[in-house]
Amino acid sequence: MARYHFEAPSVINLNGSFYHPSHKLGSGGFGTVFAMVNSSGEKIAVKTVNDNGNDNFALVNDEVTIWSRLRHKNIVQFYAYHTLPGVHFISMELAAYGDLQKFITEQSHYCSPSLRRHIASQLLEAVSFIHRNGLCIAT
Repeated sequence: MARYHFEAPSVINLNGSFYHPSHKLGSGGFGTVFAMVNSSGEKIAVKTVNDNGNDNFALVNDEVTIWSRLRHKNIVQFYAYHTLPGVHFISMELAAYGDLQKFITEQSHYCSPSLRRHIASQLLEAVSFIHRNGLCIAT
């Protein structure tokens, strides 16, 4: 699999508020996520995806189409989709406690049974919401 270099956008304009890069949150084969902050100290996350000709554009469009319709307390909020030649940016809520998958794989042995039940309950509520509203795509 080819590796691509992803850079944070220099600025994102979200409803008249300008956000600048703060730090890198993580990356994978599909893109990189950066924390960005505005002059008031409000933070968002921005996912960058390079259009490398391997159907990334179609995948990003599917993600944006579905995610923009998801409004649930247990789902990271989608804010906006920005595109420049060759690169796509997805602005979203910055998860206060970080990446859930990373937490589960790296910190789950520190979780009490009640916290594990709480996390599972929140995940099931979100999945149920997605299914009730017909927002899943069969692949």
